[in-house]
Amino acid sequence: MLNFPSLLPTKIDADKVKPRLRITPLGDGYMQREADGLNTLRHYFTVSFIGLSEIEKDSLINFVTERTGLEAFLWYHPGEKRYFQIICSEWQANLQHNYWTVILRFEEDFNPL
Repeated sequence: MLNFPSLLPTKIDADKVKPRLRITPLGDGYMQREADGLNTLRHYFTVSFIGLSEIEKDSLINFVTERTGLEAFLWYHPGEKRYFQIICSEWQANLQHNYWTVILRFEEDFNPL
């Protein structure tokens, strides 16, 4: 499995965790909740790289484009100080004042390596 390029993100906007639950409505308004399978806590990240050169921007965009949202890779989260297996589901690059901003949407992936 490939590692994400070693550029440090400028900003990690969201570390959203969305539990996957099975919810069964019962009588009198009660609800039964239970985990739906294994790996029920999936992390979602919006990662921004601001002030990049064109070469740095190209290395990031080429990396995620080659994976096409299908192939997972390892990404080191500097705040969590650990690796996540990630799929990049969406990306964009913007040019402003001769510097690039790259925004990537990451979704944790639990498929076997």
